[in-house]
Amino acid sequence: MKNNSTQIICSLAFAGLFFLSSCGTIYYAPNQPNLPMVKDKGITKVNGSIGFGELSSAFDVNVFHSVSNSVGVMGNFSSMYLDGNELNSLDLGAGYFNAFDESSGFEIYSTVGYGKLKMTDYNLFGPDYSSSSPVYRFSIQPDIFYAGKHFEAGFGIRLHYFSFGNTPMDYDYAYNTTYNYSYSNAYEAVSKNNLMFEPTIRMAFGGEKAKASLQGTYSQKINEGYLNYDPFVFSVGFSIKIGASDRPRPIADKR
Repeated sequence: MKNNSTQIICSLAFAGLFFLSSCGTIYYAPNQPNLPMVKDKGITKVNGSIGFGELSSAFDVNVFHSVSNSVGVMGNFSSMYLDGNELNSLDLGAGYFNAFDESSGFEIYSTVGYGKLKMTDYNLFGPDYSSSSPVYRFSIQPDIFYAGKHFEAGFGIRLHYFSFGNTPMDYDYAYNTTYNYSYSNAYEAVSKNNLMFEPTIRMAFGGEKAKASLQGTYSQKINEGYLNYDPFVFSVGFSIKIGASDRPRPIADKR
């Protein structure tokens, strides 16, 4: 009886160490979509923010410039910590905007981008293992907005497609679904191609040229395949606006 108890205790201890040595991880969390909320030509907006999810943290920089009264270009950089993994990405895009009146409007933008996912497998029984994968990104995002002098608010929906160049492997998913203790057979491939449905809400308040911002984005995978990810990220940031009227004008000739 004593031997059986000892075996049970040893088995439980080994199982605990086994789980600790193969902690689960995530491979994606939504970066904050760029909602410029611009109605005029010659406006540049820059927004920087830090964000947090349940298992992730992020730093985002979004830049926008309106090249005409209805067309704008943008660039978005994001650096994310994903429960031990790291994801850095850069997206470039362009789109169309239209003002309903002096303080509201509609806009739709599309982006293409590239990123790199660095994955680390932490192991208590040996050295950690690191690998990386390129990430190819595409999105389309319509939104509506209100943009007053001291307050802005926008709601948008982003359809975000991304593809891993090298398919990640998730040990915990296979272990929990197959109860397979064999390292050689216990890995389950993460979905290489992923389509995400991502509603987002952004608010900004402050002065005419500088505002504090709040933004929340929810992400839901809508195609088949397995992906372990953080579904919600909330960010706090700061934005500045540079308009055409803010630039120095030539001094008129005096006659």
